[in-house]
Amino acid sequence: MSLISPLAAVLSAMAIVLGLLFFPNMTPQPTLHPRVGWRKENASTLRAALRSCYKLNDWALEGYNAYAKLNIPYVLPSFDRGPITIIPARLMRRLYTLPDTDLDIRMTQQETNQTRWVAWDKKPAEDTFVWDVLRKQITRNLRQLTPIVASEIELSFNRWWGTDKEWKSIDIWDSCWKIVTGGINTTLCGSPLCRDAEFLQSCQNHSLGGLVWFVCAILFNTTMKRSKAVVQERLEKTAMLRAEPTYDWKPPQDAIQWIIDDLYASDNLTQLNAKTICFRLLLLNDVSIPSTSFSVQTLLLNLFAADPALGFLEALREECQTVYTESGGVWTYDALKKLKITESAIRESLRLSPVGGIGLHRTVISTPFTYPCIPPICLEPILCDEMLRSRLIENKLQVVNPKGISLPDYRLNLPHGTVIASPIEPIHYDDDIYPHANEYNAFRFADPEAVRAILDKLSSEPNSNISTGGPRDRESKSAASTANIDEAFLAFGIGKHICPGRFFVMVEMKLILAIILVHYDVKPVKVKPKLVDCLWLKVPWNSGTLVVRRRSN
Repeated sequence: MSLISPLAAVLSAMAIVLGLLFFPNMTPQPTLHPRVGWRKENASTLRAALRSCYKLNDWALEGYNAYAKLNIPYVLPSFDRGPITIIPARLMRRLYTLPDTDLDIRMTQQETNQTRWVAWDKKPAEDTFVWDVLRKQITRNLRQLTPIVASEIELSFNRWWGTDKEWKSIDIWDSCWKIVTGGINTTLCGSPLCRDAEFLQSCQNHSLGGLVWFVCAILFNTTMKRSKAVVQERLEKTAMLRAEPTYDWKPPQDAIQWIIDDLYASDNLTQLNAKTICFRLLLLNDVSIPSTSFSVQTLLLNLFAADPALGFLEALREECQTVYTESGGVWTYDALKKLKITESAIRESLRLSPVGGIGLHRTVISTPFTYPCIPPICLEPILCDEMLRSRLIENKLQVVNPKGISLPDYRLNLPHGTVIASPIEPIHYDDDIYPHANEYNAFRFADPEAVRAILDKLSSEPNSNISTGGPRDRESKSAASTANIDEAFLAFGIGKHICPGRFFVMVEMKLILAIILVHYDVKPVKVKPKLVDCLWLKVPWNSGTLVVRRRSN
């Protein structure tokens, strides 16, 4: 039984209770596209929403095969969001590159991350500092950070996998969770916090407690107790350095310092306090730990459950050992860039085991989302009423593009409040795009011809004029979409809001896999545990075990 199992059970039960209390308007929106998951029965919408807790990903695949492969969007019922419009692959890039005034991501992601249950202070939760740290600072400093992160991950393996030459069983999820959390916090807060077991455990637990606000409050107090002194000292030294440039102190390169520097640069001095910065640190952990830990766990299971006769392990180990020796026994950023087969193995696992069956949720918007009490799914009847819309404007909730988003070529209109998503797992499992899509092939993305074939499958997109009712549409109607690997590989998203931490995630996953291959033997996994569907998510209910030993070298 994995670490996530008991907590997931509690959260699932609470999610059902909260969902019934705050149930969204589930009336299907009057569009021309087909619906999947509803039945002709009493209370069909409510019952479809309840079934979506365990059937949503099956419906996504059903709708993909029936409609999306023909470039037809379709609608799924969802317990947590109401009706969701699923977008075909060849329309994604056109939609996901629309401006934020047409297609919202910030409030939609906060709904995905359940920020309202953990954010005692809305300012840190809603501003862009957290994303700027991931998108700009960490990515910009990867060359300097890589050896530091590598050293910390090696120490974590010594601690959690051991240095014994005898075979031993380890829990995959639990060990991956701890190793990933330590590696992430090396860049977020540095030593000694990244080795503080109580701090790391509270960060892990908080990232899973999004629906239980009172539990999150307790866990935040625990993390702040462990981190406040470090943050307070950093604030004081930064203030002294700014007051006296000759002060003998060199600021560390980590997220705490980048947040402090950004707050100074933006004159956002009210946020310059230890409690708020600790909370920002926790938010960074929340968006980083679960998905990366899940991806590392599934990578190990996919790789070590593959048929040994395919030769994946031998090729990967040879590549990692060669690069490690050439770099003098130190993992550097340039060394990791040479791990082409290793990167292919990671990308293939991300393809085969996405975090969710559908994802990349966005909301067609009519206001800048400053209203706290109107769920996005309930906006359409309000916006159709001129008087109610006028009241929104009077309250400084300005309506933007009241016609919504339309796709004339497909006779489709996406009214305000429509939630859209992408069929990630169905695309990743499409045999027409990925031959033998149900099989793990560690070499798939290392073969240029195979990648070219994936692109060719997406190269015949017809013109799809997208209208948002604004003048920019006349400028873009002549622009035809061309094939891009992003449309077939959606692990990190697509468009301008692609995952800001993807480069660091790849660095950390390469380091973890390379360290395992160089320093450990792992017995083949005979039976790979299945992931459990929970709404659109894939949950590692039973994470499985690995039998490992330290290599003699």
